[in-house]
Amino acid sequence: MMDLKKLGDNVKSATGVSLAALFIILATNGKQFIEAAAAFPALVQAYSLGLPFGFWSGAVATLLASGFHMFARSWHSRSLGIEIATIMIGITVVMVQQMGGTGSEVLSALFVGLVAGFGGLFLSKIVRSMLHKEKECDKPKSD
Repeated sequence: MMDLKKLGDNVKSATGVSLAALFIILATNGKQFIEAAAAFPALVQAYSLGLPFGFWSGAVATLLASGFHMFARSWHSRSLGIEIATIMIGITVVMVQQMGGTGSEVLSALFVGLVAGFGGLFLSKIVRSMLHKEKECDKPKSD
């Protein structure tokens, strides 16, 4: 059974840190941050313009990479190989859609695939951290 208190605590701690970081960014670079955030959709559209499904090609790759990572972590503990495979799945899904394209289209697909692979990895880690209670094993041992 899912521990809702633990889920709420994880959301509160992640949200608090995120809001503090956002406040610092806005306080130091408010106008530039807003301009950059407003230009992000145009950047994504420009990179995914040559893909068959446009933006959705990257979204599908992100979801597939995330699904693989969640499945692989269910049968194997921490592994760098699983994380690398997750990123490679994101890249592969987008690159397969761009087979036979020009050099610039393939390079754009590679960038979208990298973002999709890392996005899938982080999305999976965020969901797993909120739903599963895992012990922290990276703490240094005290004497």
